Amino acid sequence: MSNESSTSAHVQPYIASAEDEPFSAEELNRRLNDVETAFVHKLRAAQDEVERLEVAAMRQAEELRVLADVAMRDREERADAVETAAASAQGERQATARAEKLESKLREMENSLSWKITEPLRQLRAMIKKGS
Repeated sequence: MSNESSTSAHVQPYIASAEDEPFSAEELNRRLNDVETAFVHKLRAAQDEVERLEVAAMRQAEELRVLADVAMRDREERADAVETAAASAQGERQATARAEKLESKLREMENSLSWKITEPLRQLRAMIKKGS
């Protein structure tokens, strides 16, 4: 048994030459068994490595799915933020335009003849309010 474990891990290739004596059936069977054992060992190691790589690939695929979902949500949030900013900018422009329009109407009213004529009445009213 100890011979099997030592040869199964590192089987040395054998090259027969014309000077070699013929092998007995027992020796050939032993050598074939050693080769088969080494082959099975390497095959199992390769299968284990394939399985490990498949598991790693599945994990990475799941990580990629999660990252893709995060990226999609980020894109949607950015699009919403851009839309909100655009609406806010439009609202600000509208408010500024309305304020400018109201200021223009106020200046127009203050420069009108009726406003100027009624100035003394507004001052008298302010004095009466102050006195009471």
